[in-house]
Amino acid sequence: MASTRSPPPSTSSYPMLALPRDAHVPREDREEAKRRSNEIDEQLRQEGIALRKRRAKERKILLLGQSESGKSTLLKQFQLLHSTGGVFDAERASWRLIIFHNLVRSILDVLDEINTAVTNTKEHPDNEEFYRTHSTTFKTMRVRLSPLSQIADLIANKLSPESSSPTLSPLPAEPTSDWTATASSNAPATEISVLSSYGWKSALRKLHVGSPSPRPSLDFSIDFDNENDPGRLLVAFHDDLVGLCQNKAVWEMLRRRKVRVENMSGFFLDDIDRITKPRYIPTDDDILKARLKTLGVSETVCTVNSGTEKGYVWRIFDVGGARYQRAAWAPHFDDVNCIIFLAPISAFDQVLTEDPNVNRLEDSLMMWKDLCKNKILAGASIVLFLNKCDLLQVKLEAGVRLNQFLVSYGDRPNDYATVTKSE
Repeated sequence: MASTRSPPPSTSSYPMLALPRDAHVPREDREEAKRRSNEIDEQLRQEGIALRKRRAKERKILLLGQSESGKSTLLKQFQLLHSTGGVFDAERASWRLIIFHNLVRSILDVLDEINTAVTNTKEHPDNEEFYRTHSTTFKTMRVRLSPLSQIADLIANKLSPESSSPTLSPLPAEPTSDWTATASSNAPATEISVLSSYGWKSALRKLHVGSPSPRPSLDFSIDFDNENDPGRLLVAFHDDLVGLCQNKAVWEMLRRRKVRVENMSGFFLDDIDRITKPRYIPTDDDILKARLKTLGVSETVCTVNSGTEKGYVWRIFDVGGARYQRAAWAPHFDDVNCIIFLAPISAFDQVLTEDPNVNRLEDSLMMWKDLCKNKILAGASIVLFLNKCDLLQVKLEAGVRLNQFLVSYGDRPNDYATVTKSE
């Protein structure tokens, strides 16, 4: 029989137990640690309550629409409507540069049309006599205003020093049988784009500060005496610029070539005399009209100060309108309360800048259909804005026929009342 060994004698009559880790921590310290832990828990609870209350007073709004549909203008109008005053004062120096670029871009577009008209008179024999009569005037204007391209480059470098407008060539979409492909893109020769993540406004304020005062005012942040200020350069061309815009032959040339520069975003030729005067400061209306293409998602926050939503915070998101920016935004906005969709109905005779095979109004319809059948956004309210009706009326009164671009319109009257009538 195997021998057995007895266990060693115990040194205690009690069983061995693991001692708690804080067995040697004084009671007062344990109570203090517990009190601090309870305080942290209560703080987290209060923060959670505050967050839920804050979110209950928030509205998450998504802006949708193609490029140049009016989203940025609507955002600025929201800011003006719900501000306490002076909402753009700290940004006027930045918008001043953008307005200068919009103006110069329009002038360069006109000069390009003049150049094409003068050099290709044989393509339009009916207008050959007209162009020959005014060729000297047109050539003189081109020569005197040719330095504007350098001013445009100067402004572009200030606005987007790290990058330029992207050049992308997406695959063309198949046009539907209801639309013709004879529309004009009316695309500008060059357009500045800035990333939404790039703080271009604050960056420009650093470039243009003319006073150390932190108080925002209408002109403190504009260094009018800076020799590289584009405003000073444009003042030097004031008479030539005003002369170009007041020349009836120029507008007749544009009419004959079926060019409507006044329909482009950022049109300031009607205000050229005021904008090219010394010490020009943009008005709120100027800022509303200004055009700057933003890439990426931008967020604007404003507090509603009137109506049933008074006190609510609107967080408005613009995901960009170009076709290459629409890819996969929907899953990131599955909790939006409202979607505002902008469709510029004046664009029936235009095509997308990024895809000249697609009519702009057709593109808006396709976007609308995709939005309505998107299950991720099924819980959101949708508001449809059919905007730019004033431009639609101008086009129809100028004789542009809707049925040349929308075949299904048929032989109905080509007037504003009939075109905008709901059926």
